[in-house]
Amino acid sequence: MFTEEQSKAIEAFNGPHLVLGTPGSGKTTVIINRINNLIYGHDINPTNILVITFTKAAAVSMKKRFLELTCLNDTSVRFGTFHSFFFWIIRTAYGQDKRINVLDENEKRNKIRELLKEINKDLYDNEEVVSGIISQFSLIASDMIDITNYYSGTMSQQDFIRLYRDYNSYKEKKGLIDFDDMLTLCYKLLSERRDITQYLRSMYPYIMVDEFQDTNLLQYEIIKLLSYPSGNIYVVGDDDQSI
Repeated sequence: MFTEEQSKAIEAFNGPHLVLGTPGSGKTTVIINRINNLIYGHDINPTNILVITFTKAAAVSMKKRFLELTCLNDTSVRFGTFHSFFFWIIRTAYGQDKRINVLDENEKRNKIRELLKEINKDLYDNEEVVSGIISQFSLIASDMIDITNYYSGTMSQQDFIRLYRDYNSYKEKKGLIDFDDMLTLCYKLLSERRDITQYLRSMYPYIMVDEFQDTNLLQYEIIKLLSYPSGNIYVVGDDDQSI
């Protein structure tokens, strides 16, 4: 049923594991069968397993395939994206009663355009420039770059830093976060609150990450925090792409 390599990957238990395969090589099959093996082969509680994917559709599809494989009607294995899981951590840490408002991408674009108009009237109505700025803001967050060390080719460093700080000040005053903040706030929280980090480590001692080659630095650092010191991190990636 499985190749020798697939069987080894499915039976991998404790410790760090890296599984490589090209598209169509059965990586998803390996993941769901490895989960099955953890539960039924090693008596791991399903609630102690976290599976992270890059898209909601992938998470839904993987959960559906896992349920079809097992005799369970439902599963306590947690399937989700980086953003959904990190946002859950933030909401849980700050309390369910405190409403956290998320700035959607259209609102984010409009606000950045509005703030840019105050700084440079020649650029604010250029959609390519606005898209570039949004991408640069995301890069600064995901690569954990100090804004004072970042040089934008879009505008002067002084104007870029002002725009970046104006945007973040706006979010703070309005009690808003965007998708980049879900990562940066989660990392800050786990770095500063050992009690929360320890709680999550005990809750999810077995972590699996799909499409690992697409993981950015900040996501990787958060996963490292969560999987330390057990090291029970199981990552699956495409060896045709860079990991």
